Amino acid sequence: MRQRLGLVGALLNDPQLVVLDEPLNGLDPAGVHELRTLIRGLVDRERKTVFFSSHMLHEVELICDQVAIIQQGCIVREGRVAELLEQRALVRVEAEPLDLAAALLREQWSVTIQRSELLVSAERAAIPESVRHLTAKEVQIYQVRSVQQRLEEVFIAATRPCSSPPTCCPMWC
Repeated sequence: MRQRLGLVGALLNDPQLVVLDEPLNGLDPAGVHELRTLIRGLVDRERKTVFFSSHMLHEVELICDQVAIIQQGCIVREGRVAELLEQRALVRVEAEPLDLAAALLREQWSVTIQRSELLVSAERAAIPESVRHLTAKEVQIYQVRSVQQRLEEVFIAATRPCSSPPTCCPMWC
């Protein structure tokens, strides 16, 4: 109820810019849905600018048009949510032998073994060539399917610790 009252108080003077810091914390699922609908309405119908800060990345993905990912006070990624989600393809590959397929794909891409499949993060345009490479090495491909990337994966990739921070982060301060 405090979250709702705080938002109502912030909107009383009909501001053009609304700043919300973790507005969904502590809300039940119905309250989250209600507030999400209200925030999108402020943008879509009221034409207000909403600055929304949250660690609930699934909700950020549903609510926001643009995001900035901040690490240690620096913006490390920014852009339209849809564009950030499309920059890399996540693909599930069912193949045998799985270890050989993983080793071959790891030469170029980030690969995780999940159950009896590989989860591959690759450039979309390179996927057909990767499949041809696997079949040329006598890996049996049973299925290749895309996985909708989530903002959480973009966040994890953008904030992954690195050995030399000043050169690996695009906008290091």
